[in-house]
Amino acid sequence: MEYIHRRGGVTIAQSPVSSEAPTMPEAAITTGAISRVLDLEAIGPFLAEQVAG
Repeated sequence: MEYIHRRGGVTIAQSPVSSEAPTMPEAAITTGAISRVLDLEAIGPFLAEQVAG
């Protein structure tokens, strides 16, 4: 995530609240390299929006 973020990429973490294993997204979020924190249901639409431009 940090590598992608440093190079201007969009990084997404699932909201720990909506995750079955909250420690995984929490670890990504604590790196400071996450562009968006989204609930699981919002990740697909967000990606579709990004691809569509």
